[in-house]
Amino acid sequence: MRILLIEDEKKTVAFLTKGLQEGGFTVDTAADG
Repeated sequence: MRILLIEDEKKTVAFLTKGLQEGGFTVDTAADG
């Protein structure tokens, strides 16, 4: 499954991306909407 994560805090993006990828998700990120 693919997830779009929109967040401007870089540490939060890194934390969430790592966890979601470990859960088997493909993560795309954006710094703002």
